[in-house]
Amino acid sequence: MSTTTDPTAAGHRIGIVDEDPLRARREARELLASLTEADPRAALDIPPAPRTSPSGAAPSPT
Repeated sequence: MSTTTDPTAAGHRIGIVDEDPLRARREARELLASLTEADPRAALDIPPAPRTSPSGAAPSPT
């Protein structure tokens, strides 16, 4: 099973938004497991984590 995909080749994109990124990823993997039964080409596209400052807070927009 592939874990990434070319966005131009994907027929549909589904986003999972959650305050807890680990829970969101777990839910995405569970959804992908269900989708691959219907379409073996289904893939998971995980965006990079947001960059944080050394204090752990997200940097302020400039």
